[in-house]
Amino acid sequence: SRDRDPDTPAPASDPGDRRRSAALTFFIYTMAGSLGLLLLFQFLYLATRAAGFPTFDLIALGRLGQGLGVDGLDTPLRDILFNYANQLGITGVLGGGPLLYSSIAFWAIFIAFAIKLAVWPFHTWLPAAYSEAPTAGSILLAAVMSKMGAYGMLRLLLPLVPDAAQYFAPVIGALALVGIVAGAFGALAHTGGDIKRLIGYTSINHMGYVALAVAAVAAVGAGVPDVSLQDSRASAINGAVLQMVAHGLSTGALFLLAGLLYQRTRTYHLGAFGGLRTVAPVFANVMGVAVFANLGLPGMAGFVGEFFIFRGAWATLPLFTLLATIGLVVTALALLLMYRRVFLGPLNERLAHTPDMHPTEFWTALPLLVLLVLLGIFPALIMGLTNTTALQVVQVFMQAFT
Repeated sequence: SRDRDPDTPAPASDPGDRRRSAALTFFIYTMAGSLGLLLLFQFLYLATRAAGFPTFDLIALGRLGQGLGVDGLDTPLRDILFNYANQLGITGVLGGGPLLYSSIAFWAIFIAFAIKLAVWPFHTWLPAAYSEAPTAGSILLAAVMSKMGAYGMLRLLLPLVPDAAQYFAPVIGALALVGIVAGAFGALAHTGGDIKRLIGYTSINHMGYVALAVAAVAAVGAGVPDVSLQDSRASAINGAVLQMVAHGLSTGALFLLAGLLYQRTRTYHLGAFGGLRTVAPVFANVMGVAVFANLGLPGMAGFVGEFFIFRGAWATLPLFTLLATIGLVVTALALLLMYRRVFLGPLNERLAHTPDMHPTEFWTALPLLVLLVLLGIFPALIMGLTNTTALQVVQVFMQAFT
C-alpha cells in the first residue's frame, strides 16, 4: 500500500478498494461508450443495405457522409439514415428530418470517443484510473489510449456526419473549454495531494486543447475566405497531432519519474516531499525538464502544438480560444507548485538518504526529453508528415457544404 505523510489524513478506504473502484468506473465508461458506437455501426449497415449498398467500409461511408456517392449510390448518408428510420416507423415516433438522425449518429460517435479523450463531462474516470494504475498502466493510458479518442473524432465524426458536426461544433468547443479550465484548476487543487492525480488533471487540460481543435475544424468560419479557412482548419489538425505526441512524451516522462519517486519514498503524496534537489540534483533537473515540457515552454513540442491549435481555432472559435488561455496559465502554476513541493525548500529529514537517479533510470527518461526538445525546434518532423493528410481531411469536410 502507499505510505502517506503522517501529518495528512488517512484515506477513507484501503488501496485495494480504490483500485477496484477506479477499474470498475473505467470499465463501465468505456464499455458504455463502445456499446453506443457498436449499435450505430449495426444501424449504419442495415440502413445502407436497405439503400442497396450494404457496407461497413469506413471510406465508403465517409464518401456517403460527404454526399459524394459510391458505386452508383448518390444518396447522402444522413438521408439514408432518415429513410431507414422511416421504414422502421421511428420517424413516426421521433419526428424530425435527416438532421435529427444525423445528430443521433453524431452523439453516438462523439460520446464514445469523448470518453477515451476524457472530454468534460466524460472525464471523471480519468483521475482515479491514472492515480491507482501502476506506473506502466498510467503511461499507457495517457500516452496511447487517450489519443484514440482524437483519432476517432477526426477520422469518423467529421467524415460521416459533417452536417451534425458543424451544427454541434459550438457545443464541442464549449465542452473543450470547460475541460481545459476545469482540468487546470483540478491540477491546482491537488498541489498538496497525490502527484499522479495532479498529472491526470493536467491530461484533462491538454486533451481539452485537442477537442478544441476538433471543434475548430467543424465550426462555421463566418466571413473567413475559404482558402484562409482551409489553412486554419489544417493548422488546428496539425497542432492537435503534435500536441498529442508532445503530451504522450511529457506525461509519460512525468509518470515514469513519479514512479521512480515512489520507489524511493514509498509515497505519492506531495506533502511528504521537500528539498529533494539537495540530495538528488540529477533527478531534480530531469523532472524540471519534464515539467517545463508539459506546461508548454517555448522551445518544447507542447508549445508548438498549442500554438498551432490556437492559430487554427482563432478563425472559427475566437472567444473559446481566448478563454482557453486561462488553462495555460493555471496549468503552468500547478506544475511549478508541484515541482517546488518536491524538490525545493528545506529538505525533509525523512528523505535525507534518498538516492539520486541511477544511470539506467537517466538513460530511460532521456530519449523522451530529447524528443520533446527536438520536436519543439523542428516541428516539421511531425507536421511535415501530417500536413497532407490534414489538408485532405479538411478538403473532404468542406466538400460536404459546397
